[in-house]
Amino acid sequence: MGPKNRKMFTVDSLERDEVGRFRDGREWVQDIKLEDLDAEVDKYTALDRMYGPGFLGTIFDTQTKNIYTGDKLSSGHHASDNSAKTRAHFREGYPGAPMQCFCQQIKQWSVTIAGACGNLFTFESPGCTIHRNALGRGRNDIFVRLKNGQPLTNRIILYPWEVEEIEREHAEATQPDQRAIENEELREEAELEWETSGTYQHEFFNSKRRAKTYEEPEKAPESTLEELKNDKLQKLQKKMKAKTDGLDLRKMTQARSGKQKEEEDAQKSEKQRKKEPKKQKKANQLGQDAAQKLPSRHTSE
Repeated sequence: MGPKNRKMFTVDSLERDEVGRFRDGREWVQDIKLEDLDAEVDKYTALDRMYGPGFLGTIFDTQTKNIYTGDKLSSGHHASDNSAKTRAHFREGYPGAPMQCFCQQIKQWSVTIAGACGNLFTFESPGCTIHRNALGRGRNDIFVRLKNGQPLTNRIILYPWEVEEIEREHAEATQPDQRAIENEELREEAELEWETSGTYQHEFFNSKRRAKTYEEPEKAPESTLEELKNDKLQKLQKKMKAKTDGLDLRKMTQARSGKQKEEEDAQKSEKQRKKEPKKQKKANQLGQDAAQKLPSRHTSE
């Protein structure tokens, strides 16, 4: 008899991903190779792999509404034969197909996450509440194949992008190493040169090819004195442009001219102010001289 305080493994103990589904690492996919894609898979293994951790016998609830989120039906439902549903109804029912199915049509759970829908539907109905009339089409063709006694393969129960990834990895693994082929050709050329000339000069060239340095790049010619002057002038112009970048030179020139004119006017006014006493003194002197030159009235009489 087991310990009394042993913690039971339940649906609530399952980890969930960012969209609320039971986290399923699908580790079994990593073991599938290209030659395994068309290998037959028995019905029970196929259902366990498609439905994921929510279908584990120890935690599966027959009132499950979505096998990937664990949502339950609002009220108890019986099987189509009015018998209480058991896990067997989701694995058996017809000669090959289960009586109760979880939709396998592809659903976009989020912008970056896609996967099977997982909503419950009975085999007699054409589809789930989201993917109506989908039985026998798309991935829900799996259940029709089971009823008709047709075999399931890894290619059928895998997601399309998983099949593409397996095929791509196989193509990359079987593609010949191009670098190894080139090196072998270069080695043969070097051996041929040794046989004909007794040197490995060709091998030196080959090593440069492998290093992607087929020949030294041409050195740039030295600049002339005139080019150096022009380059220096261009750098100076760029520097001056950077200093004046964003400034309106026309307005700056106008402002400078206006200020200069004000200063000149002020200097002129100051000079005129200083000359005023001299002008007045000179005018007085001229007036006195003119008065002295006029003949006296008594004298003329």
